[in-house]
Amino acid sequence: MGRGSWRTSLLRIATPLLYAAAVALPATSVARAAVDEQLARGLYDNAVSLLKAGKPEPALADFAKVYTSFADSELADDALFAVGQYHFDAGHLVDARAAFQAIIDRYVTKPAAPGAYYFRAVVATVPTFSGFDLDDAYADFLRVARLYPESEWVDQALLGAGKVSLRLGELGEAARLMETLLAASPEADLSARARLVLGYCLALRGRPTAAMEAFQAVIDASPESSHAQRALGLTSSLLRLYVPPSRGRPRFSRDQAFALQNDIPQKPIAIAIEPTAWENGAGELLWVADAGRDLAIAFDLSGQRTAEIPAQRARDINAGPFGRLWVVADAIVRPKDGRPTTLKVAELKAKGKGDQQDDRTVPLSNLVTAAEDGRGGVLVIDSDYDLPQQLNSELAHLGPLASASDRTPADLAVDHTGRIYLLQARKGFALSRYATDGRYLDGIPFAGTGYELKSPERVALGQLGELAILDQRGRQILLFDRDLKFIHKIDLTKDADVKRPIDIAVDFAGRIYVLDKSSNAVLRLQ
Repeated sequence: MGRGSWRTSLLRIATPLLYAAAVALPATSVARAAVDEQLARGLYDNAVSLLKAGKPEPALADFAKVYTSFADSELADDALFAVGQYHFDAGHLVDARAAFQAIIDRYVTKPAAPGAYYFRAVVATVPTFSGFDLDDAYADFLRVARLYPESEWVDQALLGAGKVSLRLGELGEAARLMETLLAASPEADLSARARLVLGYCLALRGRPTAAMEAFQAVIDASPESSHAQRALGLTSSLLRLYVPPSRGRPRFSRDQAFALQNDIPQKPIAIAIEPTAWENGAGELLWVADAGRDLAIAFDLSGQRTAEIPAQRARDINAGPFGRLWVVADAIVRPKDGRPTTLKVAELKAKGKGDQQDDRTVPLSNLVTAAEDGRGGVLVIDSDYDLPQQLNSELAHLGPLASASDRTPADLAVDHTGRIYLLQARKGFALSRYATDGRYLDGIPFAGTGYELKSPERVALGQLGELAILDQRGRQILLFDRDLKFIHKIDLTKDADVKRPIDIAVDFAGRIYVLDKSSNAVLRLQ
């Protein structure tokens, strides 16, 4: 046999063996992958069962085994998403963001990715989160719609982007996003929420008729829903703000049916309305600071007591447009992760260079009031300082607000875009309005066409940007629209039960609550 024939014979023998081996290897890999997928499925299903049984620690451990030991499993991204969802629901925002970020880094083409982008955006909108950034949130919401146009998360992402645009003061963009969402005919709940946001944007842009049409569509679609209650309340506010007196503008009158029920406060000294996410329906709370019991007590808007938190030697209570509650007392009290968090004023530290705090304690011992600033921090008024003082989200002192304030303000408020309202901060002005960075914008003089303020002591903001100013000495409440134009005067001298009004608050429907010191009662005007 020649050398060529030998080689040919050997090739004829080896070829079937090589072919069989080539077929066997993939078959073995496929079998192993199937076993791994089955193991991952068992761990995943067990973790879900453990979560339902209220056992989060072993559940999270099993989820972790899925995405670490079986990283190529079809369930790896779902396991990570379940971990992120658990931490998000529990208020563990750092851990939640880490899980959603891991999905984006490892599984950007997998089914859980659009939900991960959505929740990463939601986390960035939380003022207390260290990574609070509305611009980043806006970008992530839009990534969902752009990168995953067929995803079930697109509608919620568009709603989220619209709400962030609203908080950034970009009313036109917010309205455009809501119109885009509504054109896609979303499910009923999202449709109602989108129409509420759209109506709100139109109202703030000075288009009350179009806004009321958007609100009416919500009412027509589901008359008994909480969304319809919100729409009806906002419509009432628009009528009060924009209907001329000659055409029958609604007048404020005492709501005789309203009273606080169930163990009312002993010595109320301040009130505030804590809003919910306003497009989710009427669920606001009326908080009363009770110096007699060292408590802040919550009532629903029917007057029923619902909750309380400690407030030692309370002086004021305030809630900003994003729903964070602040009680000014010997300690600043802030609900966090469902539990009150207390930080004594004496423990406030000055902010040093970079992210380091120095050892100085800041003498903010005569606090008058506090309000969130729309950027995750807090503004406080201390009677020892002419300028409002700024605190960051960790309540470290950043220094004074760089404003043109001439004297210690009597009160402050912050609107949904972060603009700041100070009472009696500039000579000749009852109220002054500032940009987020402290630049003076405009103001309300003590006297103007149809009104005169004698002693403006308290200011409250309504949902549509309207301002209510309590004039204690004049025993009157003056209403101004979002452009600081005078609207209406409420004469409190005509109510025998109002002798010493000391605070006011405005709810989602534009109803005004008045705290009277002489009777220790909270009255409602509607």
